[in-house]
Order: sequence, then structure tokens, then C-alpha cells
Amino acid sequence: MHDQLLQRRLSVGTVDSFQGQERDIIAITLKRSNPQGEIGFLSDIRRMNVGMTRERSKL
Repeated sequence: MHDQLLQRRLSVGTVDSFQGQERDIIAITLKRSNPQGEIGFLSDIRRMNVGMTRERSKL
């Protein structure tokens, strides 16, 4: 059982931190966190593309 737990890993990071990497499953949250309610980095299609293309099987 201990070996199985060691093999399961959860990585948490920004879209930028996952550039050039892949994971089996990716969960993306799209919460705005600025007082102006602007979409920020989502306005750059390249960054959104990175966020949506890092998964091997499930997004």
C-alpha cells in the first residue's frame, strides 16, 4: 500500500509552470482574482493552449 501511495503524485502550479510537461489528468480552474474582474492571462490564446494541452487522458 505504501508503494502505491508513493506512485500517486499531485502537482499544483500555474499554467506557465506546466509548459513543456504532461500529466495524465489536468484540472484547470478559471477563477478571476483581481478587483477589476479582468480575465488576465486567458486573453492570451497561447497560455490557454498550454493549459488545455498538457493532459494525456483527461482534462
